[in-house]
Amino acid sequence: MGKSTLVNALVGREVQRTGEVRDDDQRGRHTTVASELIELPDGGWLLDTPGLRAVTLWTSGRGIERAFKDVFDIGDNCRFRDCKHLDEPGCAVNEAIEAGTLPRIRLESMRRLVAEELALEEEQREREKAFDKRGARRRPGQRGG
Repeated sequence: MGKSTLVNALVGREVQRTGEVRDDDQRGRHTTVASELIELPDGGWLLDTPGLRAVTLWTSGRGIERAFKDVFDIGDNCRFRDCKHLDEPGCAVNEAIEAGTLPRIRLESMRRLVAEELALEEEQREREKAFDKRGARRRPGQRGG
């Protein structure tokens, strides 16, 4: 789903032009050509801007813990402190899911966001490493260009 499609879903009607998604890579092409401020029906405003390739996860330290406080609170009761909530014995999170007091989708959503956050951190490390290597090739006092 592209940004303009997301904008249309939030507004509840088509306010932004959208394009087809390619079959080979499931991506669309940029259709937003200028920034536009759009009023949302339930209050608030949304700025749709061209040029963004993707909207990715942004966290500020403990964002996932705050967003999934219910899962983390239940997880405090797991038998093992390093419980991954997979199939460990004494996993309070899985027990809560089985008992119907925690929706399974909460744990699945949290896992997806944690995986995305880890992937973004790894991507950032790789970019920094590549940048450091480019800078290390120059001798002290040597100018770039």
